[in-house]
Amino acid sequence: MKLIDMVNEVYNPRFEGYTVYFTVKGKEKPLSWAWTSPIRLTFDGKYPEREWASISEMLKNLFPEQWLKVKHHFEDERTQQKLDEVKHSADLVRISHSKDEPPVDVQFQWEGPINLTGSGKYDVGLINGTWAVQYSYRCAIDDYDLVTLYFDRKPTPGMLRTAQLVEEIETFFNFHGWEKVFFRCWECGRKLHWLDIDLDSIPEQWEAYQESYCGC
Repeated sequence: MKLIDMVNEVYNPRFEGYTVYFTVKGKEKPLSWAWTSPIRLTFDGKYPEREWASISEMLKNLFPEQWLKVKHHFEDERTQQKLDEVKHSADLVRISHSKDEPPVDVQFQWEGPINLTGSGKYDVGLINGTWAVQYSYRCAIDDYDLVTLYFDRKPTPGMLRTAQLVEEIETFFNFHGWEKVFFRCWECGRKLHWLDIDLDSIPEQWEAYQESYCGC
């Protein structure tokens, strides 16, 4: 059976506003469009567990007509293309926030911010033959987030910072809505796309965007 058929049968999904609602054990529960992590589906034990990449992927498949009307909240092709280029330049494969990731075979460590837990450092090494950086930080009183970044080659601190910046940008627009890629400069009043900011690098453009400044 196809994943979409399993979801329709078990969860009876509906889409309203920018939220997908699933019926779980007789109660309807919302899945916010701001959620960016993969969605694990248990199907109440009726089918083997499966995973859906993101809320936006779910919307595209479950509600294609509604998706066309709201997709500007979920994606901006220009930004995504640019961020994909940046990921490629940093040889970033993927980023995981799952506690199920295997521990890295530590080759060396980098100093990190004081809020890191575990080793308290960035652990750099190999996971199943792939270079990775792994670290954790407390995200609640009794919980933590394990972050694992996979790279195609031995990473450098600069590659880590680039990967973290890309994720920061994607998370910001996923949470606030991708229509926010357009802003109005506080200095000159011009409305423009954040990638049109007249500065030389993505970090500089992102910093200026956060200050609503176009570089004029």
